[in-house]
Amino acid sequence: MKQPTLDREIRSRIDAFASDLSQLIRASAVQALLGALGAEQAAPVARASAAPASAAPVKARRGKRGKRSSEDVQKTSADLLTYITSHPGERLEQIAVGMGLPSKALKLPIQKLFEAKSIRSEGQRRGMKYFAGGKKARGRARKA
Repeated sequence: MKQPTLDREIRSRIDAFASDLSQLIRASAVQALLGALGAEQAAPVARASAAPASAAPVKARRGKRGKRSSEDVQKTSADLLTYITSHPGERLEQIAVGMGLPSKALKLPIQKLFEAKSIRSEGQRRGMKYFAGGKKARGRARKA
């Protein structure tokens, strides 16, 4: 009777498929986690023998991307000035969300706009609001 050997072979193939699928799901979860954290690939994930040959290799993201070109900083500065002009009085976090950029990417362009006296700010630290234009004229008159 061939039925028991056929059942064993089917069961064996199902187990192998489930094992391969489990490894692929783990690799995918690790890849998504590393991508979300921006971390480099961990050593246990890099083992080639852990994943089946059909699994795609997990690529690690680099932590630093290097310097931005001056053209990129100038373009971001121009976009930032346009945004500040149309949305006066917003904080850096609000500007970053509105432009769809991380606030860290706006620090250098803001510094360049301050140096060019294209923008001004009011407030301090996290409460600082940005406005288009140079220094704000003081309302108080100086006593002689």
